[in-house]
Amino acid sequence: MKLKSKKEIIFIIFLVPLFLLVSLNFGNGKDWTGSYTVLSKGDKGFSGVYKTLKALNYAVKLENNNLKKVQKDSLQIIVQSRNFDIESEEVKDWIYNGGKLLCLKTSDTDKVVLYGQVVKQTDDIFTTVQYGKGYLVFANGDSFTNKGLLKSTDNAYSILQEIDSLGYKKICFNEFYFYNSGEETSLWGNMPISFKVIIYQFIFLIAAILFSRGKRFGKIVPLYEETERTENEYIYSVASLYKQGKCWDVIIESYYEEFIGEFRKGYSRLEEINKGNWYKYWEKEQLPSSNKAKKLQEFMGSQSKKGKAKEYIQMIQNIEQLKKTLKKRRENHWKELKR
Repeated sequence: MKLKSKKEIIFIIFLVPLFLLVSLNFGNGKDWTGSYTVLSKGDKGFSGVYKTLKALNYAVKLENNNLKKVQKDSLQIIVQSRNFDIESEEVKDWIYNGGKLLCLKTSDTDKVVLYGQVVKQTDDIFTTVQYGKGYLVFANGDSFTNKGLLKSTDNAYSILQEIDSLGYKKICFNEFYFYNSGEETSLWGNMPISFKVIIYQFIFLIAAILFSRGKRFGKIVPLYEETERTENEYIYSVASLYKQGKCWDVIIESYYEEFIGEFRKGYSRLEEINKGNWYKYWEKEQLPSSNKAKKLQEFMGSQSKKGKAKEYIQMIQNIEQLKKTLKKRRENHWKELKR
């Protein structure tokens, strides 16, 4: 490798970490996960109240589901956003049928609720509305933020006392409507823009490297592969075609010819072996499976040979068994010669 190429590699190794460091520190401030979310540790995040509730043994969890899919025995905490319409029929029906909702506003603008009955109101801290079997608590979201809790915990404690009085099995910080507009969530859709910019820059960097220095890794190496043909594959192929046409007499004749050839190959020292005398040498050599050999010889020697398909199949199986016997006997013979 040339010295120039080594310098380029060293340059890239130092450039990428430096690039990441600059992007992470100046891309989007300190809060990478967005405001008013459980995962955010910034000033407007809910990580503090979430961890505090867990430490106090509250049944609290992060949820990402549409209200119509969640159980009504839970208290849902949802941040007011452009994707969440508190006046929608879907939300109203969920509350009316027994749902309990804590809606956190993110600005000083008061939200006017046009349904239900106000049962409790505490200055600008929270407002509780009963609608059907359920309850809606409308409160200021800044009371739950990390920055708000550092200033004062009084408002958050008052809101917590109010929702405790409603009764529930678990508290769910539902962030479905914060990121989505009624659609299912996705990793890319919920990813902060700064992360997306870094991913795009990584893709551009990789594309630039491949474009400028894109070469195959090493020389082209030809691969040669030999295909070994199976033994007697043509005989078996033709026999299979005959089997489909139910030409049993032709099939067994093919197997029989191949069997005689195997016999000649293994016992070339004997006089010419043929269809008429092979059984005589089978007995003379005292080969096993004499009964099967005799049945085959009688079947093939008959003039009609118009048996049923089952009989032909049985004879073909006998031929295969006798071939295996010949092969095994031939292998044992070679072992004896080697000794």
